[in-house]
Amino acid sequence: MLTFFSSCLRTVGALFGLVLALLLSSCSTKESVPPAPTTGKVQGVVTPLGAATSLTLTAADGTYNTVAPNATTGAFEFAAVPIGTYSLTAAPITGYSPTTPIVLMVQAGQTTTAGMQLVRDGRIRGTMSWEQDGVPQQAGALFYGQIYDSFFSLEGSTVAAPNGAHQAVSLVLPHLVRAPGTAFQGVGNYTLGVAEYPFAMVSNYLDRFGTMDRHATSYANQPVGTVHITRFDLTNRTAAGTFEFVADLTTNTSGTAAAKVRITNGRFDITF
Repeated sequence: MLTFFSSCLRTVGALFGLVLALLLSSCSTKESVPPAPTTGKVQGVVTPLGAATSLTLTAADGTYNTVAPNATTGAFEFAAVPIGTYSLTAAPITGYSPTTPIVLMVQAGQTTTAGMQLVRDGRIRGTMSWEQDGVPQQAGALFYGQIYDSFFSLEGSTVAAPNGAHQAVSLVLPHLVRAPGTAFQGVGNYTLGVAEYPFAMVSNYLDRFGTMDRHATSYANQPVGTVHITRFDLTNRTAAGTFEFVADLTTNTSGTAAAKVRITNGRFDITF
């Protein structure tokens, strides 16, 4: 009888051990299953490269996170973003317009791609300098002009004196010209004076009311100068070049203007 009970106890013990092992195995299996993701990622690239200093991802409740794009590639990433709807904006550098917010949805375990392309604000900025009859002149911060693939006009003005007096130099290189004029085609040399276009002009304003003396190359009917475009990049919207010319008097409001002015050592380096 004792042997029988001992055998039963051993059998029950073995069964209990088997059940316990199965339970432990089941618990271990459940614990090894990773939890479902509750966040996602937002990735993208800023173009043109360097156009933005930072990007901000804002949630519907107003909370936000800011990252800087990679200086070499323009790439950016927001990691571990809770699921939901967001707006993405960029902080542009000077010369680029503020961005319109991009609305996007972040899903659990997913990567949302959102490119950020910035555009120029249309203002001309940079440097422009020249010498008039040997006297150095430097344009201030204010420029005028129209620049696109088939037209280039640029005017730089010196800082006005208290009475409004200042000097402005204008360069006009249009696409449609009559021979022997040279049509604007980007980088290259453009001869002034051989036709009505292209031309250059010097305006010496005497006061703040627009009273001026003016000289221009338009009617010389012979080569009197050159504009040399050394860089013209429509994608990044930059341009640079040099210029020199002799211009004839066309407007003599002061009554004392010289018959000709000579512009030398002219140069510009701008964004537009």
